[in-house]
This record gives sequence, C-alpha cells and structure tokens, in this order.
Amino acid sequence: MSGHIMTTAEVAKILTSENNRQIWFKVQDSQLMKYILYKGFIGIDGISLTVGEVTPTRFCVHLIPETLERTTLGKKKLGARVNIEIDPQTQAVVDTVERVLAARENAMNQPGTEA
Repeated sequence: MSGHIMTTAEVAKILTSENNRQIWFKVQDSQLMKYILYKGFIGIDGISLTVGEVTPTRFCVHLIPETLERTTLGKKKLGARVNIEIDPQTQAVVDTVERVLAARENAMNQPGTEA
C-alpha cells in the first residue's frame, strides 16, 4: 500500500462471532467497486487487508481477534467512515484488461474484419 487514499467507505454492517468479526463497507464512489475483488487486497485506514466477500455495492473483510486488538477497526461502529486505498496492482490489471477487451471489440466491429 502506498498511502494514496482513493475514496471513503461507510461501515454498513458488523457481524460478530466468537473468533471473527465481519465488517461490511459501502464505498462512496461505486465506480471503484470493479477494483475490489474477492480475495484481493484493500487498504482500510492504512491497514492492508484481504477482501472477504463482494456484492455490486459492498464488500467485507473478516477480522480475527489479534487484528481487532492491533488496529482501529475493532472500535468502528455502524456509520463510521474509513479511508479506502485500492490495491494498485489490481487496478492496473483491471484497467489493462478493459483496454484490451475494448480494443478487441473495436477491431471486430470494423468493416471488413471477421469475428
């Protein structure tokens, strides 16, 4: 993580079990959801974490007791705002794939080319 904050997110849901806390976040800029992938990396308030689950508008992380003790995430309440940093490698891969697919589609739509 580089410390480059791209957006913020709101704590939308907190589920607590004996050895785990699942925190769901709703990203302010929904266009950035394409960079948030299952088992991908994300920075939340400067903490690099693995993404647990993803829906079209939200994502969650699973936190063990040690992470909750050693970070500020254990103190977050519903509605709290956090800073979000998208993993730059994930962003580069997604953007590259989009460009390649768009170029391929454009080439296929040119007159005189076969699909």
